[in-house]
Amino acid sequence: MADYTTLQADIVNTLAYDDIDPPLCIRLAESSLNRKFRVQAQETFSQATPANQQPDGLWYLTYPADYLEMRLVKRGDDRVEYVTPSQMTTDLSQYDFYTLANNLILLPSADPVTLYYFGLIPALSDSNATNWMTLNAYDALLYMSLAHACYQMDEQAKGDQYQQMGLSYATAAQDADDRARYSGSPLVQRG
Repeated sequence: MADYTTLQADIVNTLAYDDIDPPLCIRLAESSLNRKFRVQAQETFSQATPANQQPDGLWYLTYPADYLEMRLVKRGDDRVEYVTPSQMTTDLSQYDFYTLANNLILLPSADPVTLYYFGLIPALSDSNATNWMTLNAYDALLYMSLAHACYQMDEQAKGDQYQQMGLSYATAAQDADDRARYSGSPLVQRG
Protein backbone atom coordinates (compact mmCIF):
# COMPACT_ATOMS: atom_id res chain seq x y z
CA MET A 1 0.00 0.00 0.00
CA ALA A 2 1.27 3.45 -0.91
CA ASP A 3 1.91 6.00 1.81
CA TYR A 4 3.61 9.36 2.36
CA THR A 5 7.10 7.85 2.52
CA THR A 6 6.53 5.79 -0.63
CA LEU A 7 5.21 8.83 -2.47
CA GLN A 8 8.26 10.89 -1.56
CA ALA A 9 10.57 8.09 -2.71
CA ASP A 10 8.62 7.64 -5.97
CA ILE A 11 8.99 11.35 -6.74
CA VAL A 12 12.76 11.30 -6.21
CA ASN A 13 13.27 7.94 -7.98
CA THR A 14 11.12 8.85 -11.00
CA LEU A 15 12.96 12.09 -11.60
CA ALA A 16 16.39 10.80 -10.51
CA TYR A 17 17.02 14.22 -9.05
CA ASP A 18 17.88 14.67 -5.37
CA ASP A 19 17.66 18.44 -5.10
CA ILE A 20 13.88 18.75 -4.86
CA ASP A 21 11.54 19.11 -1.91
CA PRO A 22 9.06 16.19 -2.10
CA PRO A 23 6.91 17.38 0.85
CA LEU A 24 6.42 20.74 -0.88
CA CYS A 25 5.57 19.01 -4.18
CA ILE A 26 2.99 16.87 -2.39
CA ARG A 27 1.40 19.88 -0.64
CA LEU A 28 1.16 21.70 -3.98
CA ALA A 29 -0.34 18.60 -5.63
CA GLU A 30 -2.92 18.29 -2.84
CA SER A 31 -3.79 21.95 -3.27
CA SER A 32 -4.23 21.50 -7.03
CA LEU A 33 -6.31 18.37 -6.57
CA ASN A 34 -8.55 20.05 -3.99
CA ARG A 35 -9.79 22.18 -6.89
CA LYS A 36 -10.48 19.05 -8.96
CA PHE A 37 -11.94 16.39 -6.67
CA ARG A 38 -15.43 16.18 -5.19
CA VAL A 39 -15.67 12.53 -4.17
CA GLN A 40 -17.61 10.59 -1.55
CA ALA A 41 -14.55 10.30 0.69
CA GLN A 42 -14.57 14.10 1.00
CA GLU A 43 -18.19 14.28 2.12
CA THR A 44 -18.53 15.14 5.77
CA PHE A 45 -20.73 17.09 8.14
CA SER A 46 -20.43 19.36 11.11
CA GLN A 47 -23.02 20.33 13.68
CA ALA A 48 -22.66 23.82 15.09
CA THR A 49 -24.51 26.63 16.74
CA PRO A 50 -24.10 30.15 15.36
CA ALA A 51 -22.02 32.00 17.91
CA ASN A 52 -22.51 35.69 17.37
CA GLN A 53 -25.51 37.74 16.38
CA GLN A 54 -24.75 40.90 14.46
CA PRO A 55 -26.54 44.24 14.93
CA ASP A 56 -28.51 43.52 11.75
CA GLY A 57 -30.08 40.47 13.44
CA LEU A 58 -28.20 37.93 11.34
CA TRP A 59 -26.29 35.05 12.89
CA TYR A 60 -22.74 34.27 11.72
CA LEU A 61 -21.16 30.85 11.73
CA THR A 62 -17.55 30.31 10.66
CA TYR A 63 -16.97 27.39 8.29
CA PRO A 64 -15.07 24.34 9.57
CA ALA A 65 -11.31 24.42 8.97
CA ASP A 66 -11.52 21.64 6.35
CA TYR A 67 -14.45 23.25 4.46
CA LEU A 68 -14.18 23.14 0.67
CA GLU A 69 -17.70 23.32 -0.80
CA MET A 70 -21.21 23.32 0.66
CA ARG A 71 -23.67 20.53 -0.15
CA LEU A 72 -26.57 21.13 2.22
CA VAL A 73 -27.50 23.06 5.36
CA LYS A 74 -30.19 21.76 7.71
CA ARG A 75 -31.74 23.10 10.88
CA GLY A 76 -33.29 20.08 12.57
CA ASP A 77 -35.22 18.31 9.80
CA ASP A 78 -35.68 21.50 7.78
CA ARG A 79 -33.51 22.34 4.81
CA VAL A 80 -32.00 25.82 4.99
CA GLU A 81 -32.12 27.43 1.54
CA TYR A 82 -29.34 29.44 -0.06
CA VAL A 83 -30.28 33.00 -1.03
CA THR A 84 -28.30 35.98 -2.25
CA PRO A 85 -27.65 38.71 0.33
CA SER A 86 -30.26 40.95 -1.33
CA GLN A 87 -32.84 38.14 -1.05
CA MET A 88 -32.24 37.64 2.67
CA THR A 89 -35.41 38.47 4.53
CA THR A 90 -36.19 39.02 8.17
CA ASP A 91 -39.19 36.69 7.86
CA LEU A 92 -38.60 34.44 10.84
CA SER A 93 -40.66 31.62 9.34
CA GLN A 94 -38.05 31.08 6.62
CA TYR A 95 -34.72 29.36 7.03
CA ASP A 96 -32.26 31.07 4.71
CA PHE A 97 -28.50 31.45 4.48
CA TYR A 98 -25.88 33.08 2.33
CA THR A 99 -22.11 33.11 2.48
CA LEU A 100 -19.75 35.96 3.20
CA ALA A 101 -16.00 35.40 3.36
CA ASN A 102 -15.60 32.28 5.53
CA ASN A 103 -18.96 32.66 7.23
CA LEU A 104 -22.39 31.23 6.84
CA ILE A 105 -24.93 33.99 7.46
CA LEU A 106 -28.19 32.61 8.89
CA LEU A 107 -31.70 33.59 9.80
CA PRO A 108 -33.80 33.44 11.89
CA SER A 109 -32.11 32.28 15.08
CA ALA A 110 -29.12 30.74 16.77
CA ASP A 111 -30.61 27.25 16.58
CA PRO A 112 -28.02 24.53 15.86
CA VAL A 113 -27.45 23.67 12.21
CA THR A 114 -25.84 20.76 10.42
CA LEU A 115 -23.52 21.60 7.55
CA TYR A 116 -23.04 18.86 4.94
CA TYR A 117 -20.03 19.71 2.83
CA PHE A 118 -17.03 18.54 0.86
CA GLY A 119 -13.91 18.67 3.01
CA LEU A 120 -10.33 19.23 1.93
CA ILE A 121 -8.16 16.27 1.02
CA PRO A 122 -6.52 15.25 4.32
CA ALA A 123 -2.94 16.48 4.03
CA LEU A 124 -0.24 13.83 4.05
CA SER A 125 2.57 14.17 6.55
CA ASP A 126 4.85 12.07 8.71
CA SER A 127 2.03 11.76 11.25
CA ASN A 128 -0.70 11.20 8.61
CA ALA A 129 0.92 8.74 6.20
CA THR A 130 -2.19 7.75 4.23
CA ASN A 131 -5.44 9.26 3.05
CA TRP A 132 -8.11 8.26 0.53
CA MET A 133 -5.91 9.46 -2.33
CA THR A 134 -3.05 7.12 -1.48
CA LEU A 135 -5.61 4.30 -1.61
CA ASN A 136 -7.80 5.33 -4.57
CA ALA A 137 -6.00 7.95 -6.66
CA TYR A 138 -2.30 7.41 -6.04
CA ASP A 139 -1.49 7.87 -9.72
CA ALA A 140 -3.15 11.30 -9.81
CA LEU A 141 -1.33 12.37 -6.65
CA LEU A 142 2.03 11.07 -7.88
CA TYR A 143 1.84 12.70 -11.31
CA MET A 144 0.63 16.03 -9.91
CA SER A 145 3.51 15.89 -7.39
CA LEU A 146 5.94 15.13 -10.23
CA ALA A 147 4.57 18.12 -12.17
CA HIS A 148 5.29 20.43 -9.24
CA ALA A 149 8.75 18.90 -8.83
CA CYS A 150 9.50 19.65 -12.48
CA TYR A 151 8.30 23.22 -12.05
CA GLN A 152 10.74 23.53 -9.12
CA MET A 153 13.53 22.37 -11.46
CA ASP A 154 12.49 24.85 -14.19
CA GLU A 155 11.40 22.02 -16.49
CA GLN A 156 8.11 23.56 -17.60
CA ALA A 157 7.42 21.24 -20.57
CA LYS A 158 8.05 18.09 -18.55
CA GLY A 159 5.95 19.50 -15.70
CA ASP A 160 3.09 20.21 -18.09
CA GLN A 161 3.21 16.61 -19.34
CA TYR A 162 3.07 15.24 -15.80
CA GLN A 163 0.26 17.65 -14.95
CA GLN A 164 -1.79 16.45 -17.94
CA MET A 165 -1.26 12.85 -16.86
CA GLY A 166 -2.19 13.72 -13.26
CA LEU A 167 -5.36 15.49 -14.36
CA SER A 168 -6.26 12.56 -16.61
CA TYR A 169 -5.90 10.12 -13.69
CA ALA A 170 -7.84 12.51 -11.44
CA THR A 171 -10.69 12.66 -13.96
CA ALA A 172 -10.77 8.86 -14.15
CA ALA A 173 -10.88 8.62 -10.34
CA GLN A 174 -13.67 11.23 -10.17
CA ASP A 175 -15.65 9.40 -12.87
CA ALA A 176 -15.29 6.08 -11.02
CA ASP A 177 -16.48 7.70 -7.80
CA ASP A 178 -19.44 9.29 -9.60
CA ARG A 179 -20.47 5.87 -10.95
CA ALA A 180 -20.05 4.25 -7.52
CA ARG A 181 -22.15 6.97 -5.87
CA TYR A 182 -25.27 5.64 -7.55
CA SER A 183 -24.24 1.96 -7.55
CA GLY A 184 -24.97 1.70 -11.26
CA SER A 185 -28.68 2.37 -10.82
CA PRO A 186 -30.34 5.00 -12.99
CA LEU A 187 -31.50 8.27 -11.51
CA VAL A 188 -35.26 8.50 -11.13
CA GLN A 189 -37.04 11.82 -11.27
CA ARG A 190 -39.54 12.25 -8.47
CA GLY A 191 -42.06 14.87 -7.78
